Amino acid sequence: MSISTGSANFSWDADTGDYTAVLSTVASFTPYISSGTLAANSTSYPDLNPNTIYYFAVKNTADTAYQDISTTTYAN
Repeated sequence: MSISTGSANFSWDADTGDYTAVLSTVASFTPYISSGTLAANSTSYPDLNPNTIYYFAVKNTADTAYQDISTTTYAN
């Protein structure tokens, strides 16, 4: 995970298949800011708001539950 002013970058251990990633400012991910299917084992989110806690989750699309959840405080 890499945090800088205005963006957050996440990467995780590679597995076979695609991934579903979700970003939210709410721990329950409802509502979410971004959700999508990724072929790579990393993603970036630019243009984030300063001093905001963001919640990130990722799972292999073959899995039923999210395996990795990170909480990030993003500073000015």
